[in-house]
Parts: sequence; structure tokens; C-alpha cells
Amino acid sequence: MKKFLNKTVSIKIINVLLATALLLSLVLILRIALYAVPWYDDYSYTRNSKLFQELHGEGLHSAVWGAVETVKGMWWAWQGTFSSIFLMAMCPMIFGEALYWVGCFFLILILTVSEITLGYVLAKRAFLMSKDASLCVGLSMAILGVWRLYNANSGFYWYNAGVHYVAMHSFMMLFIATLICLCDKKGFLSTLLKIILSVFLAFMCSGANYVTALQGMLAIIPVACFAFFVRKRLPFVFLPAVIMYVLGFLNSAHAYGNTRRAAYFVGSAYPAGEAVLRSFVKAFGFWWDFTHVFTIVFVIFLAPVIWKGLEKTTYKFRLPGVVVILAFCFYATSFTPTLYAMGDGDIGRVLNAAKLTYQLMVVLSEIYVIGWIKNKVSDPSKEIGFVWLYGAGMILLITLFAVSPMDRIRYVPYGAYYYVHTGEAEAYHNGYMDMVKEINSQGDDVRVVRNVFKPVFLYSGELSEDPNYEPNKFMAEWYGKKSIAIKSE
Repeated sequence: MKKFLNKTVSIKIINVLLATALLLSLVLILRIALYAVPWYDDYSYTRNSKLFQELHGEGLHSAVWGAVETVKGMWWAWQGTFSSIFLMAMCPMIFGEALYWVGCFFLILILTVSEITLGYVLAKRAFLMSKDASLCVGLSMAILGVWRLYNANSGFYWYNAGVHYVAMHSFMMLFIATLICLCDKKGFLSTLLKIILSVFLAFMCSGANYVTALQGMLAIIPVACFAFFVRKRLPFVFLPAVIMYVLGFLNSAHAYGNTRRAAYFVGSAYPAGEAVLRSFVKAFGFWWDFTHVFTIVFVIFLAPVIWKGLEKTTYKFRLPGVVVILAFCFYATSFTPTLYAMGDGDIGRVLNAAKLTYQLMVVLSEIYVIGWIKNKVSDPSKEIGFVWLYGAGMILLITLFAVSPMDRIRYVPYGAYYYVHTGEAEAYHNGYMDMVKEINSQGDDVRVVRNVFKPVFLYSGELSEDPNYEPNKFMAEWYGKKSIAIKSE
């Protein structure tokens, strides 16, 4: 019995289990994306792309020019987030509505890849952990981010909302990972390629939503300090990306449409100073909602892996308290731009980015604190990853999953499985396709039957009986109709 209690788990085995769990869950999460349908801004942001194809011929070239015109128009009319708007305007539905799922696949896969990449690079390149332990950190971050995304609908299955936050946040994580890689002294060609990649990612992040744009810019500072003080390398290699980031951010922030958008939220938006202070209140307020038992168990599971992975590191983990405080401050910035621009905009797509930031800061803080503790103990080589620890954690998670039907649906793989298995996803998709047939078969003023199915993961909203309701108007423009409305009940 004593031998069993002292038995530890191999990191390689943990990696195999995590990779298997992640791949199987992706099958479920991707499968339900086949039933996703467009909604609201999907129609308005892709209207020019479709129009340019009708005028200048079908194909990617016409769609791209239409997307560029959308960026220009939105810069003057609403906001300057050019990279987000460009991708919104390039929704795959412009090449056929049956391809809407391709955009959802993109959102799911780019988040998964960026979480694994940043987790691995952060652990391996920044904190000099072993390869196996670094891969474990990356896989764990991917499972945390994908399985417990705050709002799956606006993150994965509504392209417009998902691109603006989940995709842009993924680009930011890849940007940070690239900057960390630039801290290494490699060959000329390798460095040049990473500089080019960093400039492209800086361009994407600087034109993203203002949460991501702000955090990406702030992230440059600690990485540059790491390069200079830890790696003893002058961070001149960051200069092209910094220049691109500043120019892109200024272009986005000074868009004429921002003043119009600000006027819309007069009376609800907060002044800059108050927005910063309220950000910390929000950060504390969402702490438990973002954490949950699942995150706590994963943090405990990761501790032995990090401990073992830091066995040969030469990194000096100084001032852990300062690092944890700064990490919390960085997480708090997730709320500042929204409070400043809109007020208390606790909407799912924004909270997706906030939760992803929180999870990243939790993992970073855990690595740093464990590294500091390891440097202080008398026997840092002693292993702590006991079999009973992982067994107890799994039993706890399985028990909570079994007895909490309301919380169960917040696990994205389970929710995806549930709505496909019950047939609700297919019924919702078929209801939408029936609506499209009705729209195409009627004249200029269309009246359609309401889609009664509303699976949470796929349902973003519904049309109104009022043809002047904005989603109705956008859909009517897309199909070339004067009006579309739900039949009166």
C-alpha cells in the first residue's frame, strides 16, 4: 500500500492522456459546428464581399476587395478595428452558405493551436522547462481554454462574434509566443522569419478588438524586459513589430467611426480613470465564475509536472508576489476597454477573451511560484506527482459532473455532444434552411415561420415580426429582399 501511495505518474503518460482527451473532444466540438448558421452581423459585414463577387465575378480576389471596402466603410461609420473587420467580411458564407461551418472550424482550431503553442513556448523558452513538461503545460492550457470557454456560442459557433474576440485573442497568444522565441540567439534566417511573423501578428493584433489590442501592446513590455535582463539581448529584434503595432493601433484608435460609436454609448460609458478602477472590481467579481473546481483541479494536476519540469532550469524566480500581482493587473485589463467604450458590457464574446486571459495568468503565476518554492527547498529533486493525487482529482471532477446537470452543459465537449445527440442541433439547422427556401421562393416582402428550436450553443438570436428590426434588415439586404419578418402568431 505504501509503495502504491508513493508511486508517481510519468509526464509522458499524462501527455498521452491529455492529447487523447483533447483530440476526442475536438471531434465533438467540431461536429456540432456543421449545424451552425449565420446571424445578424454575419450578413451585414459580408454584404460588400458578396456584392463585389456579383459585380466583378466570383472568386477570392473579388471577395477580398469587397472586404477591404467594408474595412474602409466601418472605419468612417463605426470603428477602426481593421483586422477583425476584414476577417468578419471574409466569412466563408460568401462562397456559399453551406460553407459557414468552415469559419467555425477556423475559430476552434486556431484557439487550440495558439493555446498549445503559447503554453509550450512559455514553459520551454521562457522558464527552461523540459520538453515533456512544456508540452503538458500547452495541452493543459488548450483543454482549459477550449473545454471551459465562457460562451461557446459567441466563441465558436457565431463567426462574427468569434472572429472579433476568440480569433483575435488567439493571434495575440501567437504574437507573444513569437516574441519569446525572438529572445533566443538563433541564426540569421531563423531570426528574420520570426521577425516577419511578429510583424504580421502585430498587424493583426493592433487592429483587433480593443481588449486584445491593449493586452498585446502591454505584453511587449515584460517580454522585452525578459530579453534584456534575463537573456542579455538587446530587444532591437522587436522594433519592426513594435512600429507596426503602434501604427496599427493609432489607426484603429483614431478612426472617425469611433466618435460615432462613442456617441451611441454616451451616458453608459465610464471616464478613463473610473474604467480602470472598475476593471479591478470586475476582475474580482468574475474570479470564481472563471475559476470553478475544474481549473483548481487542473492547477493541482499541473503542479507536479511543473516541479519535475523545472528540475534543470537555471531561471531565477525572484519576487513571486510582484509577478502574481502584475498578472492579476494584466487580467483586469480585460475589462477596461469595454468599460471605457460601452459601460458594463458583460457580453459573452468579451468575457471569452477575459477568461482566456485569466487562465493564461493563472498558469504563468503557477509556474513562477512553484519555481520560486523549488529554489528554496532543501531537496528540489524529490518528485510529488503521486498516483493517488490524480486519482482523487479525477473522482472529484467526475462526481461534480454527474451531480451538476446545470453546470455540465458548460463543458463545451459535453454541450456539443448533447445538442447533436438529442437532435436539437440538426433540427435548428433544418429550420434555418427551410427559412432560406421560403425567402428565396417569395417576392420582395417575405414572411417566414419562426424556428422553434433554440440549442444554446447554436442559437444567437431570432428574427422579429417587425421588418425594421436590424437583424431582419441585414438578412433582407443579403437576400435582395425589401423586407423579411416572422409571421404573426
